[in-house]
Amino acid sequence: EINASLGHHVGDDVLREAARRLRANSAPDDIVARLGENQFLLVARNCTPQRAPLYADQMAGLIRRGFHLEEMSLQLHVGAGICLYPEHGRTASELLRRVQIAIEDGDEAWTRVGIYRSGGDEEHRRRLKLATDLRGAIESNALTLMYQPKVAMETRSVRSLEALVRWTHPEIGVVSPGEFVPLAERTGGARRLTSWVLGEAIRQMGV
Repeated sequence: EINASLGHHVGDDVLREAARRLRANSAPDDIVARLGENQFLLVARNCTPQRAPLYADQMAGLIRRGFHLEEMSLQLHVGAGICLYPEHGRTASELLRRVQIAIEDGDEAWTRVGIYRSGGDEEHRRRLKLATDLRGAIESNALTLMYQPKVAMETRSVRSLEALVRWTHPEIGVVSPGEFVPLAERTGGARRLTSWVLGEAIRQMGV
């Protein structure tokens, strides 16, 4: 977003400053590396599992402090994930994949720092499958609407109805709206889902 709005030179300045803060505040034996466009990796060699969440939050807090440029200030959203070696994996690829899952878990729970949990791989694969299949379910009208009446107690009459979307996945079975609606919001499908609900409710009213 910074690159698109302010230019790559500003984005590069932010990355350099972020790297400087991480290096300056990490332990001498720690390794700090840039993994991707907006991701850094910190390998803490002598950090205990008990101290790891605090250490990760402290390092992320260095970035959350914001960046003060010549004409503006920037506040960044920072998420962090933790994996432990060898408990959570013995290869670099395994640990990197699972720390990404930990980051996503932290974002979902608004805890800022996520810690990989055993079984997280299966949950992650389930989320990916549901997010992919939900788009197809919307396009093929595989969702259904249920209606909950709103009753005026003084007259005991139905005043309105609340439309509730339901999804029965062909392989998984019934999927709770508490699971697939947040998935739609995170993956950019909320507008398509809302449009389907509105369109289907209007269509049923006209039948």
